[in-house]
Amino acid sequence: MTGLRGVEIGGSAHNAYGLDTINVDYTDEVTVYKEAEVHECGEMLKVDVVADAADLPFARKSYDFVISSHMLEHAYDPISVIQEWERVAIQYLFITVPRKDLTFDKDKDVTPFLTIYERYDQYPDPSSGPPSDDHWSIWDIHGFREFCNFCCTYFNMEIKEFQEKDDKVGNGMTVLFKILDKK
Repeated sequence: MTGLRGVEIGGSAHNAYGLDTINVDYTDEVTVYKEAEVHECGEMLKVDVVADAADLPFARKSYDFVISSHMLEHAYDPISVIQEWERVAIQYLFITVPRKDLTFDKDKDVTPFLTIYERYDQYPDPSSGPPSDDHWSIWDIHGFREFCNFCCTYFNMEIKEFQEKDDKVGNGMTVLFKILDKK
């Protein structure tokens, strides 16, 4: 993604991608995630913009890409989140989510796509407090592919690359969506 400028949702210093991004997070306060960054690498990644992942304060098609690692599973309504990210991004969405069998989610049930779909447009009101630390969506390879295929159809994107085991940390799945021109 050389030469491109993007938005990173929930970025962290100990999992840096080295891209030209601004970091968006739901708070700029010290959270358990920020404490983990300090523990892992001695520093915290600065939060540039405080905003909800499903309600970004950016104009339509204002950044080349949106990138997120191990954040989407925290969203109650991941479809609305993807819809918002596609609104902001011109070219790409790059997303890594935990893979059930490679994380502490291994003893939990996979979230059926129907459950995720029923949550669509039901994103909790941000004024109700900080987001939950729960993983609202638990994905295995099949379930995440189903989710990604739905997003391709619904938001006019295509999957450029899908990794069943991410090549960065090795505990998640990664998808690179290419946003197609609207006709």
